[in-house]
Amino acid sequence: MDLQAFHQKVQHFAREEREEFLKNAPEHLRETLENIPMKVLMGDENTGLYGDYSGTPYPKENPFSAYSFPSDITLYTCGFIPYFEHHDEPGLRKKISKVIAHEYGHYLGFSEEELRRRGVF
Repeated sequence: MDLQAFHQKVQHFAREEREEFLKNAPEHLRETLENIPMKVLMGDENTGLYGDYSGTPYPKENPFSAYSFPSDITLYTCGFIPYFEHHDEPGLRKKISKVIAHEYGHYLGFSEEELRRRGVF
């Protein structure tokens, strides 16, 4: 597998799936969600991580607090390699879409358990 070409494919799918997610987001949250940066990094093959949310979740944001941190979503290309070995491109795109929804779910304050219960894993 050409890792650089795969990385570019993940970046491309992530941009498109993020746009689709935001287009379908509730209108009252859309602008807030659009302001959260998302990046795609190569990542480490050994972690198995698809993505990560960091920052202060929306329900806990307080612009006057020194403990509110900017939100950020990161997807990791290497995390998708084992998945792609058993799935086609439409399957990869669907997985990327779920990971994006999952990380935005963390921003909205949902725990891992709540996201799994809702089928967003």
